[in-house]
Amino acid sequence: MTDVIIKKDVDPKRATFDTPYPVSTSLTVLKSSSQYKTLIQATPTLQDLKIQFDYKQANNGQCTFSRCQFYVDTNPVNEIKQLTFKGCTFDHCFLGSVDYKNVRFEYCNFKNCDFSNSRFEYCVFDQCTFEKCSAYHPEFISTEITPSFLNGIVLLSENYSVLTPEIEDSFHYMKLAVAKKVYNSNNSIDSHTLSDQSLFELKKAEYAYLKRLIRIQISKKDYLKGIGNGIYIPFKWLNLKLTNGGTSLIKLFVYSILFILIINLYFSNSSITDTNYSFTVSDNTFVNYLKWLPRTTSIFLAYGYTAYNSNSWLEHFFVNFCVVLGLLSYAMVISVLIRKIYK
Repeated sequence: MTDVIIKKDVDPKRATFDTPYPVSTSLTVLKSSSQYKTLIQATPTLQDLKIQFDYKQANNGQCTFSRCQFYVDTNPVNEIKQLTFKGCTFDHCFLGSVDYKNVRFEYCNFKNCDFSNSRFEYCVFDQCTFEKCSAYHPEFISTEITPSFLNGIVLLSENYSVLTPEIEDSFHYMKLAVAKKVYNSNNSIDSHTLSDQSLFELKKAEYAYLKRLIRIQISKKDYLKGIGNGIYIPFKWLNLKLTNGGTSLIKLFVYSILFILIINLYFSNSSITDTNYSFTVSDNTFVNYLKWLPRTTSIFLAYGYTAYNSNSWLEHFFVNFCVVLGLLSYAMVISVLIRKIYK
């Protein structure tokens, strides 16, 4: 009698690291949805199986797939077509190297699953959760996928005895590449909500990657490149915080109004004069505050700010600082509006 050799995933960058591959004798070929239903009624948890779905246009009901593999080396096609998985849990499953076409995942949970080299075409991930997953070189074509997929892709530091900077660099580069693919996929299906959410996640990934790149360049004493990339950091941070990565103007408007109201306290108590529209300074502080409010707004909007005369370097600084912030807000408003109009 020949002993069955159990092989494990030896790649630490994958979420299935150290998980045993299902043996070839475990191959389960499902020819119909009724066969699937009969199987899960007898065994609600399918474990350590190679599963080949040879049927389509069917709903696969609630089931737990544990340490299962959808890639079958003896199958020349390795496709899953026109199936719906509803309320399923995938735990430590090998989901990579498979073509998924018109497949829906509804209310499914993915834990420690690997999606590497998988291809999703016209698929939908609806209300799914992802926890400690990996996805190296996946493809998404016109697929609706929630940004929680990106949040579920994490650096699996526990898989490494020593976590080197090279390993971290590779992970952050991978996550940025996946974020671009998720955004492009959601953007292609005209889902405004998912497109905005995935753009925000993409900008977060770009910001994280740029910060890491700058640290690497500085550590290698490549100061010129580090400083050059560092110039973009505050603008990317402002874009994330004020416009949610270029998807919303609500925060920008709120913070702009708050800034005007606060800095107006300084202008209303300064010696700055308006040469175009002079006004009598009142003994009442609140009255002066109200008189200065439209003028502070015009300075922020860079409208007629040259008409304001400042009598000290501090007043001159605040006037110009207010104008610069206003121009930055213009740039962010325009970029968001252009994207909204042409989306």
